[in-house]
Amino acid sequence: MRYNQQAPQLDPRSKTRKVDLDRFSYGIKRLILGLAKKAIIADQLALIYAKVASVPAATLPAPILILGYTAYMMQLYFDFSGYSDMAIGIGEFFGITLPENFDYPYLACSIGEYWRRWHMSLSGWFRDYVYIPLGGSRCRLRRTCLNLLIVFTLTGLWHGAAWQYVVFGLLHGLILCAERLGLRRALERLPRFFGHLYTVMVLWLTLVIFGAPGLKEGLAALWGIFTWQSGAKGYTLAAFADAKLLLILAVSFLLCGPLQALRPKLKEALYARKAPSLAGAAGLLVLLFFGLMRVTAGTYSAFIYFQF
Repeated sequence: MRYNQQAPQLDPRSKTRKVDLDRFSYGIKRLILGLAKKAIIADQLALIYAKVASVPAATLPAPILILGYTAYMMQLYFDFSGYSDMAIGIGEFFGITLPENFDYPYLACSIGEYWRRWHMSLSGWFRDYVYIPLGGSRCRLRRTCLNLLIVFTLTGLWHGAAWQYVVFGLLHGLILCAERLGLRRALERLPRFFGHLYTVMVLWLTLVIFGAPGLKEGLAALWGIFTWQSGAKGYTLAAFADAKLLLILAVSFLLCGPLQALRPKLKEALYARKAPSLAGAAGLLVLLFFGLMRVTAGTYSAFIYFQF
């Protein structure tokens, strides 16, 4: 949050900073939804990824590598958006409105659109304090591409002083340059499905490097996937994910955006700033119960964001 965004809400004379039943109920709803994303989905998917990441990539079969890094991609979204939902909900308890931080980024049809939907507070900070001061998009195309490479290299380094983050940032910078040079126009001529497929595949491939224990492991994982390596004997699907975890992974594909896009009324209900109906309240109580059960069972893990 920027000071000029937050300051008016902290002014004791502010007429907008007041809490009523609807606002407090909305805060509870966002807090519970965030907890459910984190404890019920993200932390369970983390169990798959942790097992895959604990074994050298060169020894794992390609399908297991795909499973592990797909689980990581979904874990990342539900972990990050979960903490944002919880923060937004807690802010409402005190009459403070925090901005949305995620807008279903996995529905994007280009990498540029993805970054406008993903971690919007971070993207906005780099846009306003790095990209625009460098000249932004007002320069010649060559200079604009250089600006993008600088910004995304710094975005990578922001996550940590490791080569895998630098490479992740550089790759996204290069992809955004390619979109500026004509790739985006080519994608816009195709049905949205192809743009969406391109975005998800590019994102997944770069997240293998981002999420691996190190750059060497990330490259080894990609090599194993592209060569469809058979890996060492004894590594079976059952050793990395049981039926429950596979079901959670399948459900995460629906809940990261496709279901909300297909059912707009569901999306409206999730963000409605009013007290929920009786059925909605019952659903929230169920999510709260299972979320707390996961936490008290000891399967809770720290937010991924704390690593950066």
